[in-house]
Amino acid sequence: MIDTRKVIESIAEMVINVSASFRTHNSELVAKIKRDSLLLEQKIKESRDDQYADYIENARQDLDKLATAVEHKVTGGIIFSETAVRELDTLFSGLIEYTVHVHDHQLTGNIVLEQHIKTEAEKYARYARDAATKHEERLIQGICQSKSSTVYLDMLNGISGIFHNLSRITG
Repeated sequence: MIDTRKVIESIAEMVINVSASFRTHNSELVAKIKRDSLLLEQKIKESRDDQYADYIENARQDLDKLATAVEHKVTGGIIFSETAVRELDTLFSGLIEYTVHVHDHQLTGNIVLEQHIKTEAEKYARYARDAATKHEERLIQGICQSKSSTVYLDMLNGISGIFHNLSRITG
């Protein structure tokens, strides 16, 4: 049986590290995230009968996608506009806080917190969709480069997927 709280703690730590890697262009942090993700994948595979295993595995895969996108950004020297960095910072900050709420819900089962988690997931999903739309406008205007665009959208998708799958753990 998988300890969902410990797994969420691991995911939270990896989110913090991928966020730090994004901010500091630290490829060593991305390598650590990928190692940690492989270990987490093994734990999840060993407990396939757990009711949350599929959601946790999906969140882990989304985190891998996010880490890979950050790795491409860091190793490729890809630069984002100030607006894109601000949007991603908002999403990273929200996701870090969100993992704390999901963890706390696993401890308490608090239904008010459960509703807050669902509301936050919807709020950040909407924010990510809006950011993608604004990004398309920046791309059309020539503010964003196509090389940066793919990485940026992969990051948005990874973050959105983590929000979605962690929200499913709460019920």
